[in-house]
Amino acid sequence: MAQAAARHVYADRALLVFDLSRLETYYALHEIRGALCVFERCLSASEIWVVGNKRDVAIVDFEPDLSALGAQRYVAISALYDPTEVLVGLAGPPRPR
Repeated sequence: MAQAAARHVYADRALLVFDLSRLETYYALHEIRGALCVFERCLSASEIWVVGNKRDVAIVDFEPDLSALGAQRYVAISALYDPTEVLVGLAGPPRPR
């Protein structure tokens, strides 16, 4: 039986976000990333960042394994308390029109 070719999702920057107060959500990123191609949505991005949210309520300091997720950068944020500029900066600079 022939398999359909996977369609790729292309992005300049992909943000893989997890909850620092519930580390099982970090481990779920591995499952999600692996399942993307299974469901015909392979992630292809120039940059992949891992973003830990809820830095303000995190119980432990956590440093994820970026290479296991194919990521280049880790950022810990608090969506509730960080200035809007910090959160918008995650998306990268505005694209020229």
